[in-house]
Amino acid sequence: MSAVGVGLIGSGVISDTYLENLLSFPDVEVAIIGGLNVGRARAQAEKHGVPRWGGSTMSLPTLTCRSS
Repeated sequence: MSAVGVGLIGSGVISDTYLENLLSFPDVEVAIIGGLNVGRARAQAEKHGVPRWGGSTMSLPTLTCRSS
């Protein structure tokens, strides 16, 4: 089974806790961190091994939502 990709919006102080918890699950992959402060988003991404980051003007991937 492949990992579920997630994006985290917000790179403030609480994001450390969110990232530590998300990354503790082997079937979850944090793909991107976005925040108003791009420098902080980049620092958090680098600290936690997240491959991408961006600011308030970043383009998020198009998501398809389905109902069961």
